[in-house]
Amino acid sequence: MKKRIRKIQSEAPDDYFEDYPKDFFSLSARDIEGSLIEFKTLQGQRAFLVVNVASKCDYTELSYKGLQALQEKYGEKGLQILAFPCNQFDFQEPWDNPIIKKYVDEHFKITFPLFEKIDVNGSKTHDVYKFLRYHSACRLAASNTIAPITWNFSKFLIDRDGRVMKMITCEREPEKMEKSIRELLE
Repeated sequence: MKKRIRKIQSEAPDDYFEDYPKDFFSLSARDIEGSLIEFKTLQGQRAFLVVNVASKCDYTELSYKGLQALQEKYGEKGLQILAFPCNQFDFQEPWDNPIIKKYVDEHFKITFPLFEKIDVNGSKTHDVYKFLRYHSACRLAASNTIAPITWNFSKFLIDRDGRVMKMITCEREPEKMEKSIRELLE
């Protein structure tokens, strides 16, 4: 795994992310059913939590349940969770979009948007993750590189103005971001 990370880290923003998106609200993505969601329609929310998810990860149950609990607790106060399935980490999201949707609906009954399966690293990185990685701790300014997402359920907290405020790697339960979420909602 270290070789794969080093390869991705060595890609400079001018080469790898030359066309990185500069504004969160200019982004768009297709939901799990294929409908295009333009992020400008999300303006008015006070905080966003963007997460790369997977169905067969050790963190799946804990993470989906924690994310849903946060959405239930803070959704009406302005939190919007956006979940992006990704199969780049040990092939832990092997299914196609209809099966992912069925699995998540049956097991977790989430009320936040689930998007189509995407890449968060590499040459096919989705624009949402180009934006997140460029505008977060993934951007290593001193070496002019962009670090990869390292595992499933990495979380990015974004404020009402579309600025990436915090990145939390997969090891933490979603609830560990609750204090930071509350601060953005105040």
